[in-house]
Amino acid sequence: MLSALVEKARLEVATVKATVDIYESVRSQAYPPPNNSGAAGGGAGGTHGLPVVPPYSSWKVYDHCAAYTKLYAIWEGFVRNLVGSWLARLPSLYSGYSELPERVRKGHSHGVAVVLARAASPRHRHLSELNMLEGLHSGLSGKADYTLLPEAFFHDGQNLKDDTLEQLLSRLSLTKPWEWIGRQEAMIDYMGNVRGGSSTPRSELRDLVKRRNEASHGEVGEVVSSQELKKVADYVTILCEATASFVTRALLDRMLVVGRAGEVGKVIHAYSDNLVEISLTRGVLRVGERVFALRVHECIDALAIGLQVNGMNVAQVAGGEGVVVGVRMSRRVHLHSRLALIP
Repeated sequence: MLSALVEKARLEVATVKATVDIYESVRSQAYPPPNNSGAAGGGAGGTHGLPVVPPYSSWKVYDHCAAYTKLYAIWEGFVRNLVGSWLARLPSLYSGYSELPERVRKGHSHGVAVVLARAASPRHRHLSELNMLEGLHSGLSGKADYTLLPEAFFHDGQNLKDDTLEQLLSRLSLTKPWEWIGRQEAMIDYMGNVRGGSSTPRSELRDLVKRRNEASHGEVGEVVSSQELKKVADYVTILCEATASFVTRALLDRMLVVGRAGEVGKVIHAYSDNLVEISLTRGVLRVGERVFALRVHECIDALAIGLQVNGMNVAQVAGGEGVVVGVRMSRRVHLHSRLALIP
């Protein structure tokens, strides 16, 4: 449902990691060991066939600042796009503006007023006053085609550290994000196996924002290794994935309430190689169809890439009493997951 946003973030983070590796490789040619422990050399001369290179320590600082600045930009851009996607879908899930959760209505109306007062600022120059007001006016007028202005929820201009993210999502009626984020399998694995239990999802984000601010606005007190930069990059990917699954679950829960999605069964056996056996009680499941596997604090977006009934490959299966289907999923789905489809 929000997989395109996650994939975009993954690709951008992968580019950062690849760039870190390339710069480290080139730097090791320019300053081969043991002369790379803070040498002030460089300059003219084309070391090892390279063009003019900067001093070793300055080069490391530059890479450090560039990586942290870009990783934070990826995170902030991802959240802005995620919020925009959430807001774009709400009018189809709440037929009238007055039916929206109170937090969303209050956050939107207050935010529109703030943005309107700052209409001349560089942050809002892309919006006309009509752009700012038309969605709110349509909603308050009772029109079904109302829209919600994403900029109304980003008016404070704060960095998206842990508490700011929590406050932002709360204004969108998305509560307790860190409880969800901290319970995602990939995040648990990262905190245990990569960080050794020395940090938390929230403290990792605070450190990212702190180092990005130092890189952009202040003195860099500590330059981290290329390996550490790649660990931080992996965290950003996992954080984006976890936050997207949190919002996806909220969207799906609402879609189930209003009949835009339906539960069709549950996983009764789970095997290796992403194979599961499901009890398909209703609906029709087709090869290639997107399936949402739901458990407490879990929402896995997967594709059904193969179906079998009684050992025979089939293209689709209609649900009903006693219908059991073998399914190869595009990713691992857990035992006892409830399965939902969007028609």
